[in-house]
Amino acid sequence: MGNSKNRPQVFINFRGKDERQKLLPHLKHHLKDRNTNVFTDDDAVGEPLKNLFKHIRRSRIVIVIFSINYLESEWCLDELVEIRKCLETEKIDFAIPIFYKVDFPRQATERKLWKKVRSLTEKAPQFQDQEMEESVAIRS
Repeated sequence: MGNSKNRPQVFINFRGKDERQKLLPHLKHHLKDRNTNVFTDDDAVGEPLKNLFKHIRRSRIVIVIFSINYLESEWCLDELVEIRKCLETEKIDFAIPIFYKVDFPRQATERKLWKKVRSLTEKAPQFQDQEMEESVAIRS
C-alpha cells in the first residue's frame, strides 16, 4: 500500500444541516489528533455525488451518523447505498453507525423510514439489525 498516506482512512457520512456544526467537528478533530486521515463532503465542495462515491471506495472505514433529518436527504441515502455496496464487495473494511440524538423510532411513520434504511443495509454485516439495536444512541 504505497499510497496509504493519501488514502482516506475514514469517510464520514452525515446530514449536513444536522451535524456540520455539532458532532462532526468534534469527531473530525479527535480523529485527526490521532493522525487519522478523515474525509467528509466538506473536502469536496462542488464535486458531483459520483466523485464522493470514489472517496467512499478509497476509504478503509466509514462512519455513518444517523441523525434526526438523515432520512430526508436523498444524497445521504445514495451514499448509504454505495457504502453497503462497498461493504459487500469488501472495498471498505467496515462501517460504524452512530445514532446521534435519535432513538429507534416508535411511531408508525418513522418506522417506515427506518425500515427503508434497514432494507438498504440489511445485506451488510456491519449494519445488521442486531448490531443496530445494540448500538448506543448518543444523546446530549
